[in-house]
This record gives sequence, structure tokens and C-alpha cells, in this order.
Amino acid sequence: YGGPNSCKVRRTTPTPNMIHFCSNLGAIVAWIDGRGSSNR
Repeated sequence: YGGPNSCKVRRTTPTPNMIHFCSNLGAIVAWIDGRGSSNR
């Protein structure tokens, strides 16, 4: 999956909406990732 790199690319866009969406997506991905690793 796209890591923090994809977020950095979106952060260069002037729309704060995309930045907010990206940060939310990153948090969700990290949360799912943490759950998955703990289930392993």
C-alpha cells in the first residue's frame, strides 16, 4: 500500500481538504496495520 510518501505528494496540493483526508487515511491505515501485526 502507499506509505507516507503518497501523503507527502498530496500535501503539496494547496487544498487543505486533501491534506485532512490524507492524514485521516494515514491514521486509519496505521490503525489497521497495528491491528494486523498484533493479530499475527
